Amino acid sequence: MTARAFASEAGVPAHRLYQWRRVARQRENETTAVVPFVEVPRELAPRGWVAEALTRSGVVRFSLTASPAWAGQLIRELNRC
Repeated sequence: MTARAFASEAGVPAHRLYQWRRVARQRENETTAVVPFVEVPRELAPRGWVAEALTRSGVVRFSLTASPAWAGQLIRELNRC
């Protein structure tokens, strides 16, 4: 069955089906991507932040008060831009 035929049978616009598929593929790529970490000796780390992440939007620096869950969500959202 083609995607258009399935969308028609399910009562969903075909463009919506294609959009869902695109989003699912993007999420799959995000979860399988390897993110390298580089250890920086504490004495060489700049003051005021403890972690740095390179996203598609640029470099993001996190303070000691940033929670890992919040930082992860922010990185995921920035990579969508």
